[in-house]
Amino acid sequence: MSILKMYNESRVSLSKYIEYREKLVENIKQLNNWNLGIYGESTEGRELYYLRHQAGKDKPTIMIVAGFHGSEPASIAAATLLPYSLEYNDPITPYYRPDEILENLNIVIVPLINPDGFNKYIECYKRNNEPSWKNTCILARFNANMKDLNRDWVYLEEKETRYLHLLINKINPHFISDHHEFLAAKESPPKWAIETEGFMATLTDNPYMLIRDDLVEVSAEIMNETGYSIEKITGWKTKYRHFGGGKRTALPPYVLGSHVPLENIPKLLVETWGVGLHDYLWDERVNVHLTAMYSILYYAVKNAEKLLEIKKRDDPPPYDFE
Repeated sequence: MSILKMYNESRVSLSKYIEYREKLVENIKQLNNWNLGIYGESTEGRELYYLRHQAGKDKPTIMIVAGFHGSEPASIAAATLLPYSLEYNDPITPYYRPDEILENLNIVIVPLINPDGFNKYIECYKRNNEPSWKNTCILARFNANMKDLNRDWVYLEEKETRYLHLLINKINPHFISDHHEFLAAKESPPKWAIETEGFMATLTDNPYMLIRDDLVEVSAEIMNETGYSIEKITGWKTKYRHFGGGKRTALPPYVLGSHVPLENIPKLLVETWGVGLHDYLWDERVNVHLTAMYSILYYAVKNAEKLLEIKKRDDPPPYDFE
């Protein structure tokens, strides 16, 4: 079976994505200017990998991460499929030009931070894939040590978070987008998240205490553009700044989204309704995440100088010891 066929089927079927995921990852090297790298191993010894496209040292680097929680498969799939969407010139809308994105950006994708959790999800899905707020495969949220990897960013106790932190420090990206799915209130389904939560997707930037003003500005701009794109292209109602706050809010750096801005990396948290849905609305959920990824990348193309300027401020001034 061709890789293109695997890509197309994975976009519309969770079971097909599970079947083809490893082959899609292995074949990333067949794409132009994409490489597969290993940055560590999980608690159970599974490889932790990233997908990388390089356009040049003078270009901004955008990092896309997904799969902190194994029970959030649509975000994992979108991150895995994005390189193929870009290479096959298959964007969500003609407005986004994949050739322009690939020419002007370095892209690093970590599609599956928690492979042990995702393996638990696959086992759970095979036992029962009925969409229900009661059927969340909750154990798959955690790694093999039953730890939430997105609550481990103060002490970095787990291998998966330590390895990812080292990779982020090595790459030193100009922006990070962090992709998740959320569990809506009970009765969703059969009710929709918009009926119970009031929204279908959420976006959270970083307007918090101790975050530099230029990082706050960039994250807010990207959040607003991404939210507009999600609602216009997919029709999914989006809530902004789901985890609220402002300049007077002091957030401990215990999650990725509150940790990396303190290392002078602006970020956006993207979440869609999806935990417990399994096959339900699979193509829509994947497309919402792909839409968000494209919106972020296209912003970076249009605002490359602004992103590059952020990193210039990281260089410490010379110190006169005399």
